[in-house]
Amino acid sequence: LFSWSFHRWHLKDCLAMNWSIFFCFACLACKSLVSSFHIPLTNSHGFGRLVHIDKRHQKITPKSRSSSCRKRDFRKGELNPLYSISVGSIVEKIENPFLRKADKILVQPIVRIANHIPTLFSLYYFGLVSMVSMMSTEGMIMNQGPATFASVITKIVGKTSNAEFSSFFPTYVTPANFVFLIWPVIAATQLISLSFSLLFAALDRKPIFNQDELTALSLSNFAATSWIIVSSQASPGMLPLGSALVLPLVPLISGFPLRRKKLETLSNLVFQTFSSFTSIASLLALAVELQHGRRGLSIFGGRPELSALVFLSGYFGIVSRSGNSTVKRIVNTVAIVGILSKRIVDASGLVELITSVSFWVTSYIALLATKKLFRGDNS
Repeated sequence: LFSWSFHRWHLKDCLAMNWSIFFCFACLACKSLVSSFHIPLTNSHGFGRLVHIDKRHQKITPKSRSSSCRKRDFRKGELNPLYSISVGSIVEKIENPFLRKADKILVQPIVRIANHIPTLFSLYYFGLVSMVSMMSTEGMIMNQGPATFASVITKIVGKTSNAEFSSFFPTYVTPANFVFLIWPVIAATQLISLSFSLLFAALDRKPIFNQDELTALSLSNFAATSWIIVSSQASPGMLPLGSALVLPLVPLISGFPLRRKKLETLSNLVFQTFSSFTSIASLLALAVELQHGRRGLSIFGGRPELSALVFLSGYFGIVSRSGNSTVKRIVNTVAIVGILSKRIVDASGLVELITSVSFWVTSYIALLATKKLFRGDNS
C-alpha cells in the first residue's frame, strides 16, 4: 500500500494516510486491552469494591465475597455513585419537595383567587353601568365632577335611562317598575356566591364555581352590560337594533352551566335567576323591535296587539314547560303579574281591556304561572 501510494500521490499524502491507519489499529488494541481489566470503583459507603464490565450483556455486575452485598440493587446507585449521583439528581431531590409545598401553600390558592377576578370585575362593571343607566340626564349633569375611574369606564353609557326607554317605546307587555328590581337581586346573589367561592378558594377548599362557570358568568355580565349600553343610545323614533340582538346572548350563555350538570346550591341560584329573567327580557326586546323597529316587518309596525301576542306565545312556552325549578317559577310569576298590573293601570277604560285579546291571554298566563308556583308541574 505504501509503495503504491508513493507512485500515486506525493510522499506527504502517503505518510498522512499511513499514520491514520496506524492510529485506527492502535485504538482497537487499546479497547480490547482495557476491557480485559477489572476496574476498582467505590460505593456510596466509601468501601472499595471490584466491578467487572461484562461485554456480552453490556451491564455492570458487582463481584464480592460478601453475600449480603450481592443482594443490593446495583441499578439504584448504591454500588456505583458515578452512574447515579449527579448535580441534576441532587437539585431534583431538593427542588421537588419545595415546589410541592409552594404549590399547595402559595401558588394554588393564588391561582384559584385569580380565577375569580375577571368575574368580579364584570359584576362591578355591570352594576356600575346599571346605576348610571337608571339615572336621568339631569342627574348625570348634576353629578359631574373630576374624572374618576368609574366615570371614565362608564363614559360610553348614553343619556337614555331605563325609565325613559320604556316611555319612548311602550308595549302592552312592558312590566311594572317593581319587576326590574330583580336586577339588584341578581347582582346581590352573584356577589354573595362569589364571595363564598373566593373564601373557599383561599382556604384550599372546593370553590362554589369552577373555571367554566366563572367564565360563563363573566360573559353573561358583559353581554348584559353591552345591552344596557346599546339601549342607552336610543332616542324617540330611533330604536337600536342591537337592543334585540345582544340581549338573547345573556340567557344563552348563563344557561350553559345549567344544561351541563347539576350545580351547587348558590351557583344554581345565580344561573337560574339570571337566565330566567333575561329570557323574559329577550322576548320583551323582540316585542319592542317588532312594534317600533320599522325594519321591514310592516305587519307588526304600530300594532301593539300583534307584538304583544308574539311575546305572550313565547312566555306561555316558558311557563308551561315541565321541569321548571322553584326559582324559575318565582321569576315567571313575578314578571307576568307585573305585566298584568301595568296593563290594568295604563288602560284608558274597562272596554279597552275587555276587547283586547292580549289582555285575556296575559290573565290566563298569570293564572297558570301562579298555579305552577304553588303546585308545581302537576297543575
